[in-house]
Amino acid sequence: MILVVEAESRNRELLQGALEKMGHSVLAVANEIEAHAIDLEGTGIRAAVIDLAGLSAEVWGLCRFITAQRVPCLVILPRENRQARAMALASGAQTVLVKPLVMKEFLGIMGSLVEKP
Repeated sequence: MILVVEAESRNRELLQGALEKMGHSVLAVANEIEAHAIDLEGTGIRAAVIDLAGLSAEVWGLCRFITAQRVPCLVILPRENRQARAMALASGAQTVLVKPLVMKEFLGIMGSLVEKP
């Protein structure tokens, strides 16, 4: 299962739909608070996607929490930002992508993150 943290409902639906089309189960939430409430191990979360747009600075704590559970994390930036990219990587993200997403690239990266032991 892949956790998607996306504040914008339409983008959340698009990410969820694309991942489900590739055969992944998805648990999609709107914010950091909802994501923190999830039992990552109990729900079988194997990877996470966090879109920074619309989220607070608490997102870095969420990223650290997720990766501390040995769950790989991909962060999506609304635009190129060196500081946000550096924070994402320092917080444990394995990959950072910038909008607009190239869906084939996104799905390929997510597939490889889910496959990692």
